[in-house]
Amino acid sequence: MSDLKNKSEGLEPGEVFSKPVYYVIAGVYALLAVTGISLNTLVIVAFVRDRSLRTSSNRLILSIATGDWLHSLLAYPLGIVSNTSQSRRMVGASCTWYAFITCFLSLGVILHHAAFSIERAITINYCHAWISIKGKINLAIGGLWTFALLWSLCPLFGWSAYVPEGAGVYCSVRWQSSDLLDMVFVVCLFFFFFFIPIVAMITAYSSIYHSLKKLTQNAHAIWGKRAAPTVEAIQAEKKTARMAFIMSICFVFAWTPYAVVSLYSIITTPQNISPFVATIPSMFAKTSVCYNPIIYFLLYKKFRDSIGQTLRSSCCQDSGAVDHL
Repeated sequence: MSDLKNKSEGLEPGEVFSKPVYYVIAGVYALLAVTGISLNTLVIVAFVRDRSLRTSSNRLILSIATGDWLHSLLAYPLGIVSNTSQSRRMVGASCTWYAFITCFLSLGVILHHAAFSIERAITINYCHAWISIKGKINLAIGGLWTFALLWSLCPLFGWSAYVPEGAGVYCSVRWQSSDLLDMVFVVCLFFFFFFIPIVAMITAYSSIYHSLKKLTQNAHAIWGKRAAPTVEAIQAEKKTARMAFIMSICFVFAWTPYAVVSLYSIITTPQNISPFVATIPSMFAKTSVCYNPIIYFLLYKKFRDSIGQTLRSSCCQDSGAVDHL
């Protein structure tokens, strides 16, 4: 890893934006950083303070929120600095750090979305199997982050590299390259961290939909009007599955344009992709850190109640401190 500082040196942006454009990009970074840190901090605090939220599936949500929080904290401030000062464009160690953190956390989060869908499918379709996996969620979470970390380390050890992209407004894996090893690495990332997770999510949520529909029909057929408690339990599982589904859809929606551009660069000549075309999908993908807390709040009543209780408790403590003074 001795070449950490020079991995991204030697590649100058082919086209430079005007200063106002760089300032706009810096503003977007600042907005996403503040929003991502604030919203995900609320999620983490709610889970830490409210033990009733710490179910097995919610541990996956907490891990996703932690990843998004770290992404907003460790990477986006670099985007602000590099786009407000031309002398501090992302090069060398700062470029490598930004790209590594972004790659590692983004790959880890998409694996979590796939795992969340699979966990929901197992819970709903095979209740007895859920008991056996309940105690293994922490092990699964550790495995997901480890797998993402191993692939994120590859560019640091010679398989591809982390380089500036677009007009130097961000850094990423060297997907704008005609080198065979670089192309193979991008294809592998696309396969393991985009194609397979999407297939897993589609399969899991299709299974959940058909199972919930069948369970509801069976409950009405067997118990009739007395089926209300069973149907209510089914509806509770349905709400959790719907929240997980919407989270997955939003994440895929944010990252699909970037994945398509990356794959397109392999199929065609990478030089055909202008800095502007390369920058827009990347900036759009970065909005993914803000989606999940909003989805939790809108669709998870227990989470809303916990947030409200946390905020009220904080306000009471503040007012008590003021009265004491």
